[in-house]
Amino acid sequence: MAPSDEFYELLKAAETGDAEAQFNLSVMYRDGEGAPRDQAEVVKWIRKAAEQGYVSAECAMGELYANGIGVEQDYAEAVKWYRKAADKGYQRGEYLLANSYMMGEGVKPDPAEAGKWLRKSADGYPLGEYTLGLMYLAGEGVQRDDAEGVKWVRKAAEHGEKRAEYQLGRIYHVGELVPRNHAEAVKWYRKSAEQGYVEGETLLGVMYYEGWGIQQDYAEGVKWFRKAAAQGDPNAWYYLGLAHETGQGAAMDMAEALRWYRKSAEQTGLMSGNAQTALGDMYFTGSGVARDDAEAGKWYRKAADQGDASAQFWLGNLYMGLFGDERDEGEALKWFRKAADQGHANAEFMTGQSFHKGRGTPPDYTEALKWYRRAAEHGSIPAEYEIGTMYRDGLGVDPDDTEAANRFRKAAEHGSTDAGTALEQMENRLR
Repeated sequence: MAPSDEFYELLKAAETGDAEAQFNLSVMYRDGEGAPRDQAEVVKWIRKAAEQGYVSAECAMGELYANGIGVEQDYAEAVKWYRKAADKGYQRGEYLLANSYMMGEGVKPDPAEAGKWLRKSADGYPLGEYTLGLMYLAGEGVQRDDAEGVKWVRKAAEHGEKRAEYQLGRIYHVGELVPRNHAEAVKWYRKSAEQGYVEGETLLGVMYYEGWGIQQDYAEGVKWFRKAAAQGDPNAWYYLGLAHETGQGAAMDMAEALRWYRKSAEQTGLMSGNAQTALGDMYFTGSGVARDDAEAGKWYRKAADQGDASAQFWLGNLYMGLFGDERDEGEALKWFRKAADQGHANAEFMTGQSFHKGRGTPPDYTEALKWYRRAAEHGSIPAEYEIGTMYRDGLGVDPDDTEAANRFRKAAEHGSTDAGTALEQMENRLR
Protein backbone atom coordinates (compact mmCIF):
# COMPACT_ATOMS: atom_id res chain seq x y z
CA MET A 1 0.00 0.00 0.00
CA ALA A 2 1.33 3.39 -1.00
CA PRO A 3 1.21 5.85 1.91
CA SER A 4 -1.44 8.56 1.61
CA ASP A 5 -0.88 12.32 1.53
CA GLU A 6 -2.31 12.48 5.06
CA PHE A 7 0.35 10.02 6.19
CA TYR A 8 3.17 12.26 4.94
CA GLU A 9 1.63 15.31 6.61
CA LEU A 10 1.34 13.44 9.91
CA LEU A 11 4.86 12.02 9.60
CA LYS A 12 6.28 15.48 9.08
CA ALA A 13 4.46 16.85 12.14
CA ALA A 14 5.33 13.79 14.21
CA GLU A 15 9.04 14.13 13.43
CA THR A 16 8.95 17.71 14.72
CA GLY A 17 7.66 16.40 18.08
CA ASP A 18 3.90 16.99 17.70
CA ALA A 19 2.47 14.45 20.21
CA GLU A 20 -1.02 14.40 18.71
CA ALA A 21 0.43 13.73 15.26
CA GLN A 22 2.63 10.99 16.71
CA PHE A 23 -0.39 9.29 18.24
CA ASN A 24 -2.51 9.61 15.10
CA LEU A 25 0.38 8.25 13.03
CA SER A 26 0.47 5.18 15.28
CA VAL A 27 -3.24 4.67 14.60
CA MET A 28 -2.59 4.72 10.84
CA TYR A 29 0.13 2.10 11.23
CA ARG A 30 -2.14 0.02 13.49
CA ASP A 31 -5.18 0.06 11.21
CA GLY A 32 -3.34 -0.07 7.89
CA GLU A 33 -5.34 2.89 6.61
CA GLY A 34 -3.18 5.34 4.70
CA ALA A 35 -0.05 3.42 5.66
CA PRO A 36 1.09 -0.21 5.71
CA ARG A 37 0.40 -2.12 8.95
CA ASP A 38 3.56 -2.07 11.05
CA GLN A 39 3.39 -3.03 14.73
CA ALA A 40 6.93 -1.84 15.45
CA GLU A 41 6.03 1.63 14.14
CA VAL A 42 2.84 1.56 16.21
CA VAL A 43 4.84 1.02 19.40
CA LYS A 44 7.49 3.55 18.42
CA TRP A 45 5.08 6.44 17.83
CA ILE A 46 2.77 5.66 20.74
CA ARG A 47 5.79 5.65 23.05
CA LYS A 48 7.02 8.99 21.71
CA ALA A 49 3.60 10.57 22.28
CA ALA A 50 3.20 8.93 25.70
CA GLU A 51 6.61 10.14 26.85
CA GLN A 52 5.43 13.68 26.10
CA GLY A 53 2.43 13.14 28.37
CA TYR A 54 -0.17 12.77 25.63
CA VAL A 55 -2.89 11.11 27.65
CA SER A 56 -4.47 8.88 24.96
CA ALA A 57 -1.01 7.55 24.15
CA GLU A 58 -0.23 6.89 27.82
CA CYS A 59 -3.34 4.75 28.12
CA ALA A 60 -2.63 3.02 24.81
CA MET A 61 0.93 2.30 25.93
CA GLY A 62 -0.49 0.57 28.98
CA GLU A 63 -2.74 -1.56 26.81
CA LEU A 64 0.19 -2.62 24.63
CA TYR A 65 2.05 -3.85 27.72
CA ALA A 66 -1.03 -5.50 29.20
CA ASN A 67 -1.69 -7.48 26.02
CA GLY A 68 1.91 -8.05 24.95
CA ILE A 69 1.36 -6.34 21.58
CA GLY A 70 4.65 -5.28 20.03
CA VAL A 71 6.31 -5.44 23.45
CA GLU A 72 6.91 -8.14 26.04
CA GLN A 73 3.82 -8.50 28.24
CA ASP A 74 4.37 -6.59 31.49
CA TYR A 75 1.37 -5.88 33.72
CA ALA A 76 3.36 -3.70 36.12
CA GLU A 77 4.48 -1.51 33.22
CA ALA A 78 0.88 -1.40 32.00
CA VAL A 79 -0.29 -0.18 35.41
CA LYS A 80 2.40 2.52 35.37
CA TRP A 81 1.02 3.95 32.13
CA TYR A 82 -2.63 3.53 33.15
CA ARG A 83 -1.92 5.48 36.34
CA LYS A 84 -0.34 8.33 34.38
CA ALA A 85 -3.48 8.60 32.26
CA ALA A 86 -5.82 8.09 35.23
CA ASP A 87 -4.11 10.81 37.27
CA LYS A 88 -5.02 13.22 34.49
CA GLY A 89 -8.69 12.23 34.70
CA TYR A 90 -8.65 10.17 31.50
CA GLN A 91 -11.63 7.90 31.97
CA ARG A 92 -10.40 4.89 30.04
CA GLY A 93 -7.17 5.03 32.04
CA GLU A 94 -9.21 5.17 35.26
CA TYR A 95 -11.27 2.19 34.12
CA LEU A 96 -8.25 0.11 33.11
CA LEU A 97 -6.46 0.94 36.36
CA ALA A 98 -9.56 -0.17 38.26
CA ASN A 99 -9.63 -3.38 36.24
CA SER A 100 -5.97 -4.01 37.13
CA TYR A 101 -6.85 -3.75 40.83
CA MET A 102 -9.83 -6.06 40.35
CA MET A 103 -7.82 -8.70 38.49
CA GLY A 104 -4.61 -8.31 40.46
CA GLU A 105 -2.60 -7.72 37.29
CA GLY A 106 0.52 -5.65 37.95
CA VAL A 107 -0.73 -4.73 41.42
CA LYS A 108 -1.98 -6.56 44.48
CA PRO A 109 -5.75 -7.26 44.17
CA ASP A 110 -7.63 -4.48 45.95
CA PRO A 111 -11.42 -4.33 45.42
CA ALA A 112 -11.71 -1.08 47.37
CA GLU A 113 -9.10 0.63 45.19
CA ALA A 114 -10.79 -0.81 42.12
CA GLY A 115 -14.09 0.67 43.31
CA LYS A 116 -12.47 4.06 43.85
CA TRP A 117 -11.13 4.26 40.30
CA LEU A 118 -14.32 2.86 38.81
CA ARG A 119 -16.36 5.62 40.45
CA LYS A 120 -13.99 8.16 38.91
CA SER A 121 -14.36 6.57 35.45
CA ALA A 122 -18.10 6.05 35.69
CA ASP A 123 -19.06 9.68 35.15
CA GLY A 124 -20.12 9.36 31.51
CA TYR A 125 -17.79 6.49 30.54
CA PRO A 126 -20.17 3.62 29.66
CA LEU A 127 -17.82 0.72 30.35
CA GLY A 128 -16.96 2.19 33.75
CA GLU A 129 -20.63 2.72 34.52
CA TYR A 130 -21.43 -0.86 33.58
CA THR A 131 -18.61 -2.37 35.61
CA LEU A 132 -19.45 -0.23 38.63
CA GLY A 133 -23.03 -1.48 38.35
CA LEU A 134 -21.82 -5.08 38.36
CA MET A 135 -19.70 -4.37 41.45
CA TYR A 136 -22.72 -3.05 43.33
CA LEU A 137 -24.81 -6.05 42.26
CA ALA A 138 -22.10 -8.48 43.39
CA GLY A 139 -20.99 -6.56 46.47
CA GLU A 140 -17.35 -6.62 45.35
CA GLY A 141 -15.28 -3.68 46.55
CA VAL A 142 -18.46 -1.91 47.63
CA GLN A 143 -21.37 -2.79 49.87
CA ARG A 144 -23.94 -4.68 47.86
CA ASP A 145 -26.73 -2.38 46.71
CA ASP A 146 -29.07 -3.76 44.06
CA ALA A 147 -30.79 -0.45 43.40
CA GLU A 148 -27.45 1.30 42.91
CA GLY A 149 -26.27 -1.55 40.70
CA VAL A 150 -29.32 -1.35 38.46
CA LYS A 151 -28.92 2.45 38.30
CA TRP A 152 -25.38 2.23 36.94
CA VAL A 153 -26.17 -0.61 34.54
CA ARG A 154 -29.05 1.51 33.21
CA LYS A 155 -26.78 4.55 32.80
CA ALA A 156 -24.33 2.47 30.78
CA ALA A 157 -27.13 0.98 28.68
CA GLU A 158 -28.56 4.42 27.96
CA HIS A 159 -25.08 5.45 26.81
CA GLY A 160 -25.03 2.55 24.33
CA GLU A 161 -22.80 0.02 26.12
CA LYS A 162 -23.92 -3.23 24.49
CA ARG A 163 -23.07 -5.46 27.47
CA ALA A 164 -25.08 -3.19 29.74
CA GLU A 165 -28.01 -3.24 27.30
CA TYR A 166 -27.95 -7.03 27.46
CA GLN A 167 -27.62 -7.05 31.25
CA LEU A 168 -30.52 -4.62 31.67
CA GLY A 169 -32.58 -6.88 29.42
CA ARG A 170 -31.73 -9.81 31.69
CA ILE A 171 -32.71 -7.79 34.75
CA TYR A 172 -36.17 -7.12 33.28
CA HIS A 173 -36.41 -10.69 31.96
CA VAL A 174 -35.67 -12.39 35.30
CA GLY A 175 -37.58 -9.88 37.40
CA GLU A 176 -35.66 -10.29 40.66
CA LEU A 177 -34.23 -6.77 40.95
CA VAL A 178 -37.09 -4.95 39.25
CA PRO A 179 -40.65 -6.01 38.41
CA ARG A 180 -40.55 -8.49 35.52
CA ASN A 181 -41.26 -6.79 32.21
CA HIS A 182 -40.71 -8.89 29.10
CA ALA A 183 -41.48 -6.05 26.71
CA GLU A 184 -38.75 -3.97 28.34
CA ALA A 185 -36.43 -6.97 28.20
CA VAL A 186 -37.05 -7.28 24.46
CA LYS A 187 -36.28 -3.59 23.99
CA TRP A 188 -32.85 -3.86 25.63
CA TYR A 189 -31.99 -7.24 24.11
CA ARG A 190 -32.71 -5.74 20.70
CA LYS A 191 -30.41 -2.77 21.31
CA SER A 192 -27.64 -5.14 22.34
CA ALA A 193 -28.30 -7.56 19.47
CA GLU A 194 -28.27 -4.77 16.90
CA GLN A 195 -24.73 -3.99 18.02
CA GLY A 196 -23.78 -7.62 17.36
CA TYR A 197 -23.55 -8.69 21.03
CA VAL A 198 -23.94 -12.44 20.81
CA GLU A 199 -25.80 -13.02 24.09
CA GLY A 200 -28.24 -10.29 23.11
CA GLU A 201 -28.83 -11.95 19.74
CA THR A 202 -29.58 -15.30 21.37
CA LEU A 203 -31.91 -13.90 24.02
CA LEU A 204 -33.76 -11.75 21.49
CA GLY A 205 -34.25 -14.96 19.49
CA VAL A 206 -35.60 -16.69 22.60
CA MET A 207 -38.10 -13.88 23.21
CA TYR A 208 -39.41 -14.19 19.63
CA TYR A 209 -39.43 -17.98 19.82
CA GLU A 210 -41.36 -18.12 23.08
CA GLY A 211 -43.54 -15.08 22.44
CA TRP A 212 -42.36 -13.34 25.60
CA GLY A 213 -42.92 -9.59 25.50
CA ILE A 214 -43.51 -9.66 21.75
CA GLN A 215 -45.66 -11.42 19.14
CA GLN A 216 -44.42 -15.00 18.78
CA ASP A 217 -42.48 -15.37 15.55
CA TYR A 218 -40.48 -18.59 15.15
CA ALA A 219 -38.82 -17.47 11.92
CA GLU A 220 -37.64 -14.20 13.48
CA GLY A 221 -36.34 -16.13 16.45
CA VAL A 222 -34.37 -18.45 14.19
CA LYS A 223 -32.97 -15.43 12.32
CA TRP A 224 -31.39 -14.17 15.54
CA PHE A 225 -30.27 -17.66 16.56
CA ARG A 226 -28.41 -17.95 13.26
CA LYS A 227 -26.65 -14.61 13.87
CA ALA A 228 -25.54 -15.77 17.31
CA ALA A 229 -24.63 -19.23 16.02
CA ALA A 230 -22.32 -17.66 13.45
CA GLN A 231 -20.46 -16.10 16.39
CA GLY A 232 -20.10 -19.50 18.06
CA ASP A 233 -22.74 -19.33 20.78
CA PRO A 234 -23.54 -22.88 22.05
CA ASN A 235 -26.92 -21.68 23.34
CA ALA A 236 -27.94 -20.56 19.85
CA TRP A 237 -26.75 -23.90 18.47
CA TYR A 238 -29.15 -25.66 20.84
CA TYR A 239 -32.09 -23.54 19.70
CA LEU A 240 -31.27 -24.19 16.04
CA GLY A 241 -31.34 -27.90 16.84
CA LEU A 242 -34.73 -27.44 18.49
CA ALA A 243 -36.05 -25.48 15.48
CA HIS A 244 -34.98 -28.22 13.05
CA GLU A 245 -36.34 -30.97 15.29
CA THR A 246 -39.76 -29.36 15.68
CA GLY A 247 -39.99 -27.59 12.31
CA GLN A 248 -40.83 -24.33 14.09
CA GLY A 249 -39.05 -21.52 12.28
CA ALA A 250 -36.89 -23.84 10.20
CA ALA A 251 -37.38 -26.86 7.97
CA MET A 252 -37.90 -30.05 9.95
CA ASP A 253 -34.65 -31.93 9.44
CA MET A 254 -33.55 -34.47 12.06
CA ALA A 255 -30.03 -34.73 10.65
CA GLU A 256 -29.64 -30.98 10.94
CA ALA A 257 -31.16 -31.05 14.44
CA LEU A 258 -28.64 -33.72 15.42
CA ARG A 259 -25.77 -31.62 14.02
CA TRP A 260 -26.70 -28.50 15.97
CA TYR A 261 -27.48 -30.37 19.18
CA ARG A 262 -24.11 -32.11 19.00
CA LYS A 263 -22.26 -28.81 18.47
CA SER A 264 -23.94 -27.36 21.55
CA ALA A 265 -23.61 -30.54 23.62
CA GLU A 266 -19.85 -30.68 23.07
CA GLN A 267 -19.40 -27.15 24.48
CA THR A 268 -20.15 -25.45 27.78
CA GLY A 269 -23.18 -23.22 27.63
CA LEU A 270 -26.32 -22.58 29.62
CA MET A 271 -28.33 -24.72 27.18
CA SER A 272 -25.65 -27.35 26.56
CA GLY A 273 -27.28 -29.63 29.14
CA ASN A 274 -30.54 -29.35 27.21
CA ALA A 275 -28.67 -30.23 24.03
CA GLN A 276 -27.11 -33.27 25.71
CA THR A 277 -30.54 -34.40 26.88
CA ALA A 278 -31.95 -33.88 23.39
CA LEU A 279 -29.14 -36.01 21.95
CA GLY A 280 -29.90 -38.69 24.52
CA ASP A 281 -33.57 -38.59 23.51
CA MET A 282 -32.70 -38.92 19.82
CA TYR A 283 -30.45 -41.95 20.41
CA PHE A 284 -33.00 -43.51 22.80
CA THR A 285 -35.89 -43.17 20.36
CA GLY A 286 -33.90 -43.58 17.14
CA SER A 287 -35.07 -40.20 15.83
CA GLY A 288 -32.85 -39.12 12.95
CA VAL A 289 -30.19 -41.62 13.99
CA ALA A 290 -29.93 -45.36 14.61
CA ARG A 291 -31.15 -46.24 18.10
CA ASP A 292 -28.19 -46.66 20.43
CA ASP A 293 -28.86 -47.18 24.15
CA ALA A 294 -25.20 -46.81 25.09
CA GLU A 295 -24.93 -43.49 23.26
CA ALA A 296 -28.20 -42.32 24.81
CA GLY A 297 -26.88 -43.19 28.25
CA LYS A 298 -23.63 -41.35 27.57
CA TRP A 299 -25.41 -38.10 26.73
CA TYR A 300 -27.96 -38.42 29.54
CA ARG A 301 -25.09 -38.88 31.98
CA LYS A 302 -23.30 -35.75 30.72
CA ALA A 303 -26.48 -33.69 31.04
CA ALA A 304 -27.34 -35.20 34.42
CA ASP A 305 -23.92 -34.23 35.75
CA GLN A 306 -24.74 -30.64 34.75
CA GLY A 307 -27.97 -30.78 36.74
CA ASP A 308 -30.49 -31.28 33.94
CA ALA A 309 -33.57 -32.77 35.65
CA SER A 310 -34.92 -34.54 32.56
CA ALA A 311 -31.56 -36.25 31.96
CA GLN A 312 -31.34 -37.22 35.62
CA PHE A 313 -34.77 -38.84 35.32
CA TRP A 314 -33.78 -40.81 32.22
CA LEU A 315 -30.47 -41.81 33.76
CA GLY A 316 -32.47 -43.20 36.68
CA ASN A 317 -34.51 -45.22 34.18
CA LEU A 318 -31.30 -46.52 32.62
CA TYR A 319 -30.20 -47.86 36.02
CA MET A 320 -33.68 -49.35 36.52
CA GLY A 321 -33.02 -51.41 33.39
CA LEU A 322 -35.50 -49.63 31.12
CA PHE A 323 -32.78 -49.54 28.47
CA GLY A 324 -29.12 -50.40 28.23
CA ASP A 325 -27.53 -53.16 30.28
CA GLU A 326 -26.76 -51.35 33.55
CA ARG A 327 -29.08 -52.14 36.46
CA ASP A 328 -28.47 -50.64 39.89
CA GLU A 329 -31.59 -49.71 41.82
CA GLY A 330 -29.63 -47.72 44.39
CA GLU A 331 -28.02 -45.65 41.64
CA ALA A 332 -31.43 -45.27 39.99
CA LEU A 333 -32.90 -43.86 43.19
CA LYS A 334 -29.98 -41.43 43.49
CA TRP A 335 -30.73 -39.94 40.08
CA PHE A 336 -34.51 -39.99 40.51
CA ARG A 337 -34.05 -38.12 43.78
CA LYS A 338 -31.82 -35.46 42.15
CA ALA A 339 -34.46 -34.80 39.49
CA ALA A 340 -37.28 -34.97 42.04
CA ASP A 341 -35.56 -32.33 44.16
CA GLN A 342 -35.92 -30.04 41.13
CA GLY A 343 -39.67 -30.68 40.92
CA HIS A 344 -39.63 -33.16 38.02
CA ALA A 345 -43.04 -34.86 38.41
CA ASN A 346 -42.13 -38.21 36.86
CA ALA A 347 -38.97 -38.38 38.96
CA GLU A 348 -40.99 -37.58 42.07
CA PHE A 349 -43.29 -40.48 41.17
CA MET A 350 -40.36 -42.86 40.60
CA THR A 351 -38.79 -41.76 43.89
CA GLY A 352 -42.09 -42.63 45.55
CA GLN A 353 -42.08 -46.01 43.77
CA SER A 354 -38.58 -46.74 45.04
CA PHE A 355 -39.59 -46.14 48.65
CA HIS A 356 -42.97 -47.88 48.16
CA LYS A 357 -41.57 -51.03 46.53
CA GLY A 358 -38.20 -51.09 48.31
CA ARG A 359 -36.12 -50.54 45.19
CA GLY A 360 -32.61 -49.44 46.09
CA THR A 361 -33.73 -48.67 49.64
CA PRO A 362 -35.67 -50.38 52.44
CA PRO A 363 -39.44 -49.81 52.05
CA ASP A 364 -40.60 -46.57 53.68
CA TYR A 365 -44.30 -45.94 53.14
CA THR A 366 -44.29 -42.53 54.79
CA GLU A 367 -41.49 -41.36 52.49
CA ALA A 368 -43.23 -42.96 49.50
CA LEU A 369 -46.46 -41.12 50.27
CA LYS A 370 -44.58 -37.84 50.59
CA TRP A 371 -43.10 -38.19 47.10
CA TYR A 372 -46.37 -39.41 45.58
CA ARG A 373 -48.10 -36.32 46.98
CA ARG A 374 -45.48 -34.04 45.44
CA ALA A 375 -45.82 -35.79 42.10
CA ALA A 376 -49.61 -35.55 42.24
CA GLU A 377 -49.38 -31.82 42.98
CA HIS A 378 -47.35 -31.55 39.77
CA GLY A 379 -49.98 -33.39 37.76
CA SER A 380 -48.86 -37.04 37.92
CA ILE A 381 -51.88 -39.30 37.38
CA PRO A 382 -50.01 -42.53 38.34
CA ALA A 383 -49.17 -40.83 41.63
CA GLU A 384 -52.86 -40.16 42.29
CA TYR A 385 -53.55 -43.86 41.77
CA GLU A 386 -50.73 -44.94 44.11
CA ILE A 387 -51.91 -42.54 46.81
CA GLY A 388 -55.31 -44.18 46.47
CA THR A 389 -53.80 -47.64 47.01
CA MET A 390 -51.95 -46.45 50.10
CA TYR A 391 -55.12 -45.01 51.66
CA ARG A 392 -56.99 -48.16 50.72
CA ASP A 393 -54.36 -50.47 52.22
CA GLY A 394 -53.29 -48.27 55.12
CA LEU A 395 -49.65 -47.99 54.06
CA GLY A 396 -47.92 -45.01 55.69
CA VAL A 397 -51.31 -43.59 56.62
CA ASP A 398 -54.47 -44.68 58.42
CA PRO A 399 -56.89 -46.53 56.08
CA ASP A 400 -59.42 -44.15 54.55
CA ASP A 401 -61.75 -45.57 51.91
CA THR A 402 -63.27 -42.18 51.14
CA GLU A 403 -59.91 -40.58 50.41
CA ALA A 404 -58.83 -43.66 48.45
CA ALA A 405 -61.98 -43.45 46.32
CA ASN A 406 -61.42 -39.74 45.71
CA ARG A 407 -57.88 -40.40 44.50
CA PHE A 408 -58.95 -43.32 42.29
CA ARG A 409 -61.75 -41.21 40.84
CA LYS A 410 -59.41 -38.35 39.98
CA ALA A 411 -56.95 -40.70 38.28
CA ALA A 412 -59.75 -42.53 36.44
CA GLU A 413 -61.12 -39.24 35.11
CA HIS A 414 -57.72 -38.70 33.53
CA GLY A 415 -57.67 -42.07 31.79
CA SER A 416 -56.14 -44.47 34.33
CA THR A 417 -57.78 -47.88 33.75
CA ASP A 418 -56.16 -49.30 36.89
CA ALA A 419 -57.73 -46.50 38.91
CA GLY A 420 -61.09 -47.10 37.24
CA THR A 421 -60.97 -50.77 38.19
CA ALA A 422 -59.90 -49.98 41.76
CA LEU A 423 -62.66 -47.39 42.08
CA GLU A 424 -65.29 -49.85 40.88
CA GLN A 425 -64.08 -52.44 43.37
CA MET A 426 -64.18 -49.93 46.22
CA GLU A 427 -67.64 -48.68 45.31
CA ASN A 428 -68.91 -52.29 45.25
CA ARG A 429 -67.31 -52.84 48.63
CA LEU A 430 -68.80 -49.66 50.10
CA ARG A 431 -72.34 -50.47 48.97
